[in-house]
Amino acid sequence: MKFFFFLFLFIPLISNSKEIISDKALFRVAEEIIFLSDLKGIQDFIEKVRCLKTDGLTLGLLGLDKKSLPKIPSVKNFDVNKDKEFIQKIILFKKVGHFIDTQNISLDANIKALIEKDSCIGISYSKWSPDLKRFFDIEVYIQKRFVVARGKGSKDNQESTKNSAKVFLTSLGQKLPHYVFY
Repeated sequence: MKFFFFLFLFIPLISNSKEIISDKALFRVAEEIIFLSDLKGIQDFIEKVRCLKTDGLTLGLLGLDKKSLPKIPSVKNFDVNKDKEFIQKIILFKKVGHFIDTQNISLDANIKALIEKDSCIGISYSKWSPDLKRFFDIEVYIQKRFVVARGKGSKDNQESTKNSAKVFLTSLGQKLPHYVFY
């Protein structure tokens, strides 16, 4: 009995290493809370899809393409006041993603294979992050709802398709609530 008492006196001295982690909640969409530490994964998936050689609509509609957002803010130097526009784009992405989750969208095996072969992604579908999977689900939904339904057609028709899809995403952004914590 004395041995155990003696042992409990020295355990705190032996395991005196403490790891303190500091994080900051940025926003909440539905039941998902996004922390500052989550931005690294979000930035990684944005970098991967920005280098794909496709004519997808989602990046441009969300304002995450290279034309709309030339440089993705760094997590190391992230300033919530300076980078509010970027956070708003991520909030919209999360809102659209939550809507898409209710639509039972799934990627066709041929599409998965094409994406997996692209050097930008470089990993199998089973290892993709939830945000990367969600991004492609959004793209498939938008393509089916707006492009396939209207046909590619003329340049005017393409602009009309983009405008319709943008209005749709904006309405989702207004419909689904979010809470900002900063």
